[in-house]
Amino acid sequence: LNGVTTFSDWALGNLAATAAPVSVSGRVMTPGGSGLRNAVVTITDQQGVSRRTITSSFGYFRFEDVPVGENYVVSVASKRYQFTPQVVSVTDNIEELNFTGQNPLR
Repeated sequence: LNGVTTFSDWALGNLAATAAPVSVSGRVMTPGGSGLRNAVVTITDQQGVSRRTITSSFGYFRFEDVPVGENYVVSVASKRYQFTPQVVSVTDNIEELNFTGQNPLR
């Protein structure tokens, strides 16, 4: 191959890392630590684009295909409790983004 190997500088110099989308998941809980079903979880990117999902019967949620390299605001809406939004910087899969309800709504 005329001295060309897979380790030649010119062969590796132009390879750019491509970041595949990741998932963001976690759990929404009551103040007592039980999973809260049917809560609406919203993830909003820096451009204001939002996606929503509903928690499972045990309070779990998951967003697939989240682009890396951005900050997102994740918030929870429930008829029963208030939740503090969280800002997350997504660089890899996030598996334990948990929310615990506060101040029961009446």
